[in-house]
Formats: sequence, C-alpha cells, structure tokens
Amino acid sequence: MGDGLYANTKRQLKIRKGIGAAAGYDAARAQTLVVVLLRHYPVKIYKQRIISPFIADFYCASAKLVIEIDGSQHYDDDGAAYDLERTAYLESYGLRVIRYSNREMDREFPVVCQQIDSIIRERRS
Repeated sequence: MGDGLYANTKRQLKIRKGIGAAAGYDAARAQTLVVVLLRHYPVKIYKQRIISPFIADFYCASAKLVIEIDGSQHYDDDGAAYDLERTAYLESYGLRVIRYSNREMDREFPVVCQQIDSIIRERRS
C-alpha cells in the first residue's frame, strides 16, 4: 500500500463530501475509509462477505483474511464472547481474523493500512 496508496485514499476522502470533515466517528465512516482504500488495492477484497453463518466486514480470499471493524458493541461482555466464538469458527477454516476498532481507524488509519497490506502480502507469499 505504501505512502502512495494512502495519499491517494486521503485525496479520495476529501473529494467525498462530508466524509473527511465529519465531526463524529462511527462504524459507517470506518467502513467508508476501508472501502475507499480497497478500491485502489491490487488484490480483491470483498465487503460484507457471507462466510456462513457469519458476515465478515471485509474478506480477502487470496490471503484467507477476514478484516473486522469493531464498534463499541464489541467491547461489552456479550459482544466480546460472540466475537471469540465467531473468530474460533472462522479460524477453524484456516482464515485469519484481524480486528480494528473504530477509534484505531480514526486515529491510526495509515498504520492500519500498512498492517493490512503487510498481512496480505505475508499470507499470499
């Protein structure tokens, strides 16, 4: 992904009215950040992919990677237990599950991009 792809993504976000200037931060904005980024990524990553009986936020088949963007509901006891069960199920199929909070997406977007890119490259090699 590197600086070029992140910079291009940043430009695209400025073009989309309201995204770059949104005062609050929510799951829709986090998802939008990733969608804009992945539009320029050379490896196909699907949004909202059904991996029965679950729906992954993002899925890269060639890297067997599930990318989840977690809102606050994932951090209470029920949400955390559900995520553990879900992750175990997906991992039983050889998938790797990575999770980022909305806060990480907002404050550390370039780092998140680099981590996703690194994991995809590692798992595809």
